[in-house]
Amino acid sequence: MKGYLTILLHLSAFLILLMPTGTPLGADGLRTRQAINMVEIDITETSISIDTSFNGSSEGKLHCSARLLLNLGLFVDSVDLHLEVRYPDEISASLSEYDFTLTPSEPLAEFTANITVHPGTSSTVTPEVVIGGTATAQPSGTKGGVIEDSASIIILPFYTAEISFKEDSASIPKGEKKVFTLNIENRGNADETFILNWANENELKGAHLGVEFETAEVLIPEGGTVEVEVTVTTSSRTSRGSYIIRIETWSEKNGPSNKEESNAVIVVDVTDPYLGTIQGFLSASPFMVYLFIALTVMAAGAIVYLLLRVRANIAWKRRLRRYREMGEDRGQPETPSNEAFHEGAVLER
Repeated sequence: MKGYLTILLHLSAFLILLMPTGTPLGADGLRTRQAINMVEIDITETSISIDTSFNGSSEGKLHCSARLLLNLGLFVDSVDLHLEVRYPDEISASLSEYDFTLTPSEPLAEFTANITVHPGTSSTVTPEVVIGGTATAQPSGTKGGVIEDSASIIILPFYTAEISFKEDSASIPKGEKKVFTLNIENRGNADETFILNWANENELKGAHLGVEFETAEVLIPEGGTVEVEVTVTTSSRTSRGSYIIRIETWSEKNGPSNKEESNAVIVVDVTDPYLGTIQGFLSASPFMVYLFIALTVMAAGAIVYLLLRVRANIAWKRRLRRYREMGEDRGQPETPSNEAFHEGAVLER
Protein backbone atom coordinates (compact mmCIF):
# COMPACT_ATOMS: atom_id res chain seq x y z
CA MET A 1 0.00 0.00 0.00
CA LYS A 2 1.35 3.30 -1.05
CA GLY A 3 1.21 6.26 1.30
CA TYR A 4 2.75 9.57 2.14
CA LEU A 5 3.72 11.55 5.21
CA THR A 6 2.13 14.83 6.15
CA ILE A 7 3.90 16.97 8.75
CA LEU A 8 1.81 19.62 10.56
CA LEU A 9 3.32 22.27 12.83
CA HIS A 10 1.89 21.95 16.35
CA LEU A 11 3.04 25.06 18.19
CA SER A 12 6.15 23.64 19.88
CA ALA A 13 5.83 20.06 18.58
CA PHE A 14 5.18 18.12 15.37
CA LEU A 15 2.22 15.86 14.63
CA ILE A 16 2.95 13.08 12.15
CA LEU A 17 -0.05 11.57 10.38
CA LEU A 18 0.19 8.46 8.24
CA MET A 19 -2.63 8.35 5.70
CA PRO A 20 -3.26 5.70 3.01
CA THR A 21 -3.12 6.68 -0.66
CA GLY A 22 -6.38 8.09 -1.88
CA THR A 23 -7.49 9.44 1.51
CA PRO A 24 -8.58 13.04 1.01
CA LEU A 25 -6.53 15.50 3.01
CA GLY A 26 -9.42 17.54 4.34
CA ALA A 27 -12.33 17.60 6.74
CA ASP A 28 -13.63 14.11 5.88
CA GLY A 29 -10.19 12.67 6.29
CA LEU A 30 -9.83 14.38 9.68
CA ARG A 31 -13.05 12.75 10.94
CA THR A 32 -11.61 9.29 10.35
CA ARG A 33 -8.74 9.90 12.77
CA GLN A 34 -8.85 8.94 16.41
CA ALA A 35 -9.86 11.85 18.71
CA ILE A 36 -6.85 13.79 19.88
CA ASN A 37 -6.27 16.35 22.62
CA MET A 38 -6.85 19.78 21.18
CA VAL A 39 -6.73 22.02 24.29
CA GLU A 40 -4.73 22.02 27.50
CA ILE A 41 -5.93 23.67 30.74
CA ASP A 42 -3.36 25.30 33.01
CA ILE A 43 -4.06 26.50 36.56
CA THR A 44 -1.37 28.91 37.70
CA GLU A 45 -1.65 28.06 41.40
CA THR A 46 -1.12 24.48 42.49
CA SER A 47 -2.92 25.34 45.75
CA ILE A 48 -4.52 28.28 47.54
CA SER A 49 -5.31 28.85 51.22
CA ILE A 50 -8.73 30.10 52.32
CA ASP A 51 -9.71 31.46 55.73
CA THR A 52 -13.17 30.33 56.82
CA SER A 53 -13.28 32.09 60.19
CA PHE A 54 -16.38 34.12 61.08
CA ASN A 55 -14.47 37.37 60.56
CA GLY A 56 -12.51 36.27 57.51
CA SER A 57 -13.19 35.68 53.85
CA SER A 58 -14.24 32.22 52.73
CA GLU A 59 -13.52 32.85 49.06
CA GLY A 60 -10.50 32.51 46.82
CA LYS A 61 -9.52 32.69 43.15
CA LEU A 62 -7.57 30.49 40.78
CA HIS A 63 -5.97 32.04 37.69
CA CYS A 64 -6.37 29.74 34.72
CA SER A 65 -5.77 29.55 30.97
CA ALA A 66 -6.76 27.33 28.04
CA ARG A 67 -4.21 26.81 25.25
CA LEU A 68 -4.79 25.40 21.79
CA LEU A 69 -2.52 22.39 21.36
CA LEU A 70 -2.90 21.63 17.66
CA ASN A 71 -2.61 24.02 14.75
CA LEU A 72 -4.62 22.20 12.12
CA GLY A 73 -3.82 24.75 9.47
CA LEU A 74 -6.03 24.53 6.40
CA PHE A 75 -8.24 21.79 7.82
CA VAL A 76 -9.55 23.53 10.99
CA ASP A 77 -10.53 27.15 11.23
CA SER A 78 -11.13 27.15 15.00
CA VAL A 79 -11.84 25.04 18.08
CA ASP A 80 -14.90 25.65 20.26
CA LEU A 81 -14.06 25.02 23.91
CA HIS A 82 -16.63 24.42 26.65
CA LEU A 83 -15.18 24.34 30.16
CA GLU A 84 -16.35 22.20 33.07
CA VAL A 85 -15.33 22.32 36.75
CA ARG A 86 -15.59 19.55 39.35
CA TYR A 87 -15.35 19.96 43.12
CA PRO A 88 -16.34 18.10 46.34
CA ASP A 89 -19.21 18.95 48.69
CA GLU A 90 -17.09 21.02 51.09
CA ILE A 91 -16.68 23.81 48.51
CA SER A 92 -18.34 25.34 45.47
CA ALA A 93 -16.62 26.66 42.36
CA SER A 94 -17.62 28.71 39.33
CA LEU A 95 -15.74 30.04 36.31
CA SER A 96 -15.66 33.60 35.04
CA GLU A 97 -16.34 32.19 31.54
CA TYR A 98 -17.24 28.76 30.28
CA ASP A 99 -17.07 29.02 26.47
CA PHE A 100 -14.22 30.14 24.23
CA THR A 101 -13.30 29.93 20.57
CA LEU A 102 -9.60 29.28 20.02
CA THR A 103 -7.89 29.85 16.68
CA PRO A 104 -4.34 29.43 15.39
CA SER A 105 -3.95 33.20 15.54
CA GLU A 106 -5.45 33.44 19.07
CA PRO A 107 -4.61 30.11 20.71
CA LEU A 108 -4.78 31.27 24.35
CA ALA A 109 -7.76 32.19 26.57
CA GLU A 110 -7.55 33.27 30.21
CA PHE A 111 -10.22 32.93 32.90
CA THR A 112 -10.58 32.65 36.67
CA ALA A 113 -12.14 30.07 38.96
CA ASN A 114 -13.97 31.47 41.99
CA ILE A 115 -13.83 29.18 45.00
CA THR A 116 -16.10 29.36 48.05
CA VAL A 117 -15.53 27.19 51.12
CA HIS A 118 -18.72 26.34 52.97
CA PRO A 119 -19.00 27.42 56.63
CA GLY A 120 -17.95 24.80 59.13
CA THR A 121 -15.57 23.01 56.78
CA SER A 122 -12.87 21.25 58.77
CA SER A 123 -9.25 22.23 58.37
CA THR A 124 -8.40 18.53 58.15
CA VAL A 125 -9.78 18.21 54.60
CA THR A 126 -8.08 19.40 51.41
CA PRO A 127 -10.67 19.73 48.62
CA GLU A 128 -9.48 19.58 45.01
CA VAL A 129 -10.81 21.59 42.07
CA VAL A 130 -10.52 19.99 38.61
CA ILE A 131 -11.07 21.99 35.41
CA GLY A 132 -11.58 20.28 32.05
CA GLY A 133 -14.13 20.38 29.28
CA THR A 134 -14.87 19.45 25.67
CA ALA A 135 -13.37 20.72 22.41
CA THR A 136 -14.95 20.72 18.94
CA ALA A 137 -13.03 21.51 15.74
CA GLN A 138 -14.76 23.75 13.21
CA PRO A 139 -16.00 23.54 10.55
CA SER A 140 -15.76 19.73 10.65
CA GLY A 141 -17.42 19.26 14.08
CA THR A 142 -14.73 16.77 15.10
CA LYS A 143 -14.62 16.16 18.86
CA GLY A 144 -11.29 16.48 20.58
CA GLY A 145 -9.96 16.00 24.08
CA VAL A 146 -9.11 18.56 26.75
CA ILE A 147 -6.19 17.97 29.10
CA GLU A 148 -7.41 18.74 32.64
CA ASP A 149 -5.60 20.51 35.45
CA SER A 150 -6.30 20.65 39.18
CA ALA A 151 -5.49 22.66 42.29
CA SER A 152 -5.78 21.96 46.02
CA ILE A 153 -7.73 24.16 48.42
CA ILE A 154 -6.10 24.45 51.83
CA ILE A 155 -8.57 25.28 54.62
CA LEU A 156 -6.83 27.44 57.19
CA PRO A 157 -7.58 26.53 60.82
CA PHE A 158 -9.26 29.09 63.05
CA TYR A 159 -9.93 28.90 66.75
CA THR A 160 -12.88 30.29 68.67
CA ALA A 161 -15.17 29.15 71.48
CA GLU A 162 -18.53 30.11 72.90
CA ILE A 163 -19.16 29.82 76.64
CA SER A 164 -22.36 29.99 78.67
CA PHE A 165 -23.60 29.01 82.12
CA LYS A 166 -26.45 26.58 82.67
CA GLU A 167 -27.44 28.71 85.67
CA ASP A 168 -26.20 32.29 85.47
CA SER A 169 -27.52 33.69 88.77
CA ALA A 170 -27.93 32.50 92.35
CA SER A 171 -28.06 33.57 95.99
CA ILE A 172 -25.18 32.55 98.24
CA PRO A 173 -25.25 33.03 102.03
CA LYS A 174 -22.17 34.62 103.56
CA GLY A 175 -19.40 32.13 104.24
CA GLU A 176 -20.76 29.56 101.80
CA LYS A 177 -20.02 28.60 98.20
CA LYS A 178 -21.87 27.46 95.09
CA VAL A 179 -20.84 25.40 92.07
CA PHE A 180 -21.89 26.58 88.59
CA THR A 181 -21.61 24.59 85.35
CA LEU A 182 -19.89 26.32 82.43
CA ASN A 183 -20.45 25.03 78.87
CA ILE A 184 -17.55 25.56 76.44
CA GLU A 185 -18.26 24.91 72.76
CA ASN A 186 -15.45 24.74 70.20
CA ARG A 187 -16.79 26.83 67.29
CA GLY A 188 -13.58 26.60 65.26
CA ASN A 189 -12.60 24.10 62.59
CA ALA A 190 -9.77 22.36 64.45
CA ASP A 191 -9.02 20.76 67.82
CA GLU A 192 -7.79 23.34 70.30
CA THR A 193 -6.95 24.04 73.95
CA PHE A 194 -8.90 26.91 75.53
CA ILE A 195 -7.86 28.92 78.59
CA LEU A 196 -10.32 30.02 81.30
CA ASN A 197 -9.96 33.15 83.42
CA TRP A 198 -12.09 35.45 85.60
CA ALA A 199 -11.80 38.88 84.07
CA ASN A 200 -12.61 41.03 87.15
CA GLU A 201 -10.42 39.08 89.56
CA ASN A 202 -9.00 42.07 91.44
CA GLU A 203 -12.43 43.60 91.98
CA LEU A 204 -13.89 40.36 93.34
CA LYS A 205 -10.94 39.63 95.60
CA GLY A 206 -11.38 43.09 97.09
CA ALA A 207 -14.98 42.13 97.92
CA HIS A 208 -13.78 38.84 99.51
CA LEU A 209 -15.18 36.68 96.70
CA GLY A 210 -13.28 33.81 95.12
CA VAL A 211 -13.59 31.88 91.85
CA GLU A 212 -12.06 28.47 91.24
CA PHE A 213 -12.13 26.42 88.00
CA GLU A 214 -12.27 22.65 87.91
CA THR A 215 -9.58 23.03 85.25
CA ALA A 216 -8.28 26.24 83.68
CA GLU A 217 -7.11 24.62 80.41
CA VAL A 218 -9.51 22.52 78.36
CA LEU A 219 -8.70 20.57 75.18
CA ILE A 220 -11.84 20.44 73.04
CA PRO A 221 -12.11 18.56 69.73
CA GLU A 222 -13.46 20.32 66.67
CA GLY A 223 -17.21 20.86 67.10
CA GLY A 224 -17.14 19.47 70.65
CA THR A 225 -18.57 20.78 73.92
CA VAL A 226 -17.07 20.37 77.40
CA GLU A 227 -18.56 21.17 80.81
CA VAL A 228 -16.37 22.71 83.51
CA GLU A 229 -17.36 23.34 87.13
CA VAL A 230 -16.83 26.89 88.40
CA THR A 231 -16.96 27.35 92.18
CA VAL A 232 -17.82 30.78 93.63
CA THR A 233 -16.85 31.23 97.29
CA THR A 234 -17.95 33.91 99.76
CA SER A 235 -16.66 34.69 103.25
CA SER A 236 -18.08 36.15 106.42
CA ARG A 237 -16.45 39.44 105.40
CA THR A 238 -18.31 39.62 102.09
CA SER A 239 -20.85 42.43 102.14
CA ARG A 240 -24.46 41.77 101.29
CA GLY A 241 -25.43 42.67 97.73
CA SER A 242 -25.18 41.63 94.09
CA TYR A 243 -21.88 40.90 92.37
CA ILE A 244 -21.12 40.30 88.68
CA ILE A 245 -18.52 37.65 87.89
CA ARG A 246 -17.09 37.77 84.35
CA ILE A 247 -15.57 34.60 82.95
CA GLU A 248 -13.56 34.72 79.72
CA THR A 249 -11.86 32.17 77.50
CA TRP A 250 -9.43 32.27 74.62
CA SER A 251 -7.62 29.94 72.28
CA GLU A 252 -4.17 28.85 73.34
CA LYS A 253 -2.89 29.62 69.83
CA ASN A 254 -4.66 32.99 69.46
CA GLY A 255 -4.14 34.34 72.97
CA PRO A 256 -6.55 36.57 74.97
CA SER A 257 -9.54 37.80 73.00
CA ASN A 258 -12.10 40.54 73.54
CA LYS A 259 -14.76 38.91 71.39
CA GLU A 260 -18.20 39.01 72.93
CA GLU A 261 -18.82 35.29 72.38
CA SER A 262 -15.78 34.42 74.50
CA ASN A 263 -17.26 35.87 77.71
CA ALA A 264 -19.95 34.74 80.15
CA VAL A 265 -21.40 36.35 83.27
CA ILE A 266 -22.68 35.09 86.64
CA VAL A 267 -24.75 37.34 88.91
CA VAL A 268 -24.33 36.40 92.58
CA ASP A 269 -26.55 37.78 95.34
CA VAL A 270 -24.76 37.50 98.69
CA THR A 271 -27.21 37.24 101.59
CA ASP A 272 -27.20 36.73 105.35
CA PRO A 273 -27.04 33.02 106.24
CA TYR A 274 -30.65 32.58 107.41
CA LEU A 275 -32.06 34.56 104.47
CA GLY A 276 -29.96 32.61 102.05
CA THR A 277 -31.23 29.34 103.50
CA ILE A 278 -34.85 30.36 102.96
CA GLN A 279 -34.16 31.56 99.43
CA GLY A 280 -32.35 28.37 98.58
CA PHE A 281 -35.23 26.32 100.00
CA LEU A 282 -37.77 28.20 97.91
CA SER A 283 -35.75 28.01 94.71
CA ALA A 284 -35.33 24.24 94.93
CA SER A 285 -38.64 23.27 93.26
CA PRO A 286 -42.34 24.27 93.01
CA PHE A 287 -43.17 21.53 95.50
CA MET A 288 -40.91 23.19 98.05
CA VAL A 289 -42.70 26.50 97.48
CA TYR A 290 -46.10 24.91 98.11
CA LEU A 291 -44.76 23.08 101.15
CA PHE A 292 -43.33 26.31 102.54
CA ILE A 293 -46.67 28.09 102.07
CA ALA A 294 -48.56 25.24 103.77
CA LEU A 295 -46.16 25.17 106.70
CA THR A 296 -46.36 28.94 107.04
CA VAL A 297 -50.17 28.86 107.12
CA MET A 298 -50.15 26.02 109.66
CA ALA A 299 -47.65 27.86 111.83
CA ALA A 300 -49.71 31.05 111.68
CA GLY A 301 -52.85 29.10 112.61
CA ALA A 302 -51.09 27.46 115.53
CA ILE A 303 -49.88 30.83 116.80
CA VAL A 304 -53.38 32.31 116.59
CA TYR A 305 -54.80 29.27 118.38
CA LEU A 306 -52.24 29.56 121.17
CA LEU A 307 -52.91 33.26 121.56
CA LEU A 308 -56.64 32.59 121.90
CA ARG A 309 -55.99 29.86 124.48
CA VAL A 310 -53.76 32.16 126.49
CA ARG A 311 -56.34 34.91 126.36
CA ALA A 312 -59.09 32.52 127.49
CA ASN A 313 -56.92 31.29 130.36
CA ILE A 314 -56.26 34.84 131.51
CA ALA A 315 -59.98 35.63 131.34
CA TRP A 316 -60.78 32.52 133.37
CA LYS A 317 -58.34 33.51 136.09
CA ARG A 318 -59.77 37.01 136.24
CA ARG A 319 -63.30 35.65 136.50
CA LEU A 320 -62.30 33.23 139.23
CA ARG A 321 -60.65 35.97 141.23
CA ARG A 322 -63.75 38.14 140.91
CA TYR A 323 -66.03 35.38 142.23
CA ARG A 324 -63.75 34.84 145.18
CA GLU A 325 -63.76 38.53 146.00
CA MET A 326 -67.56 38.57 145.83
CA GLY A 327 -67.73 35.59 148.24
CA GLU A 328 -65.44 37.25 150.75
CA ASP A 329 -67.63 40.36 150.73
CA ARG A 330 -70.67 38.20 151.63
CA GLY A 331 -68.81 36.42 154.38
CA GLN A 332 -68.56 33.08 152.59
CA PRO A 333 -66.35 31.85 149.83
CA GLU A 334 -68.05 31.15 146.59
CA THR A 335 -66.86 28.97 143.79
CA PRO A 336 -68.45 29.67 140.45
CA SER A 337 -70.30 26.89 138.76
CA ASN A 338 -69.15 25.67 135.42
CA GLU A 339 -72.08 27.40 133.76
CA ALA A 340 -71.34 30.69 135.47
CA PHE A 341 -67.66 30.45 134.71
CA HIS A 342 -68.34 29.64 131.10
CA GLU A 343 -70.73 32.55 130.85
CA GLY A 344 -68.22 34.86 132.49
CA ALA A 345 -65.42 33.68 130.25
CA VAL A 346 -67.53 34.33 127.21
CA LEU A 347 -68.48 37.79 128.47
CA GLU A 348 -64.85 38.51 129.26
CA ARG A 349 -63.90 37.76 125.69
